[in-house]
Amino acid sequence: MAARPLISIVTPAYNWAYYRVMENQISSDNLTRLDANESLIQSFIHEHADQLDARQVRETLSRFYGRKGRHEASDGRRWIALVSGMRSVRYGPGLKEAWRSFLRILFDIVRGNGVEPVG
Repeated sequence: MAARPLISIVTPAYNWAYYRVMENQISSDNLTRLDANESLIQSFIHEHADQLDARQVRETLSRFYGRKGRHEASDGRRWIALVSGMRSVRYGPGLKEAWRSFLRILFDIVRGNGVEPVG
């Protein structure tokens, strides 16, 4: 894993921060990061179920799966994106954002955005 050079964020008089960009870094791979986040969210909900409000959990999962589905659709993972979109609606059937994400995924699939290569 070779590290790229440090990127310096500089203003004329101040050097505020350094950010190291590395190859195969999880933050540079949206789908891997979302899979890791899904695992963290599920384990957190499982461990703290008695302390969480069920409505907030459903809304959070709905928003998460809507976002994940949009990323999957743009990456060409059509069927996986469709499942995530359906999960979004299942967890938040009354949320406008859930339906918006689901429709966005459907439109991306129909238009062929991020279409998987055949063969």
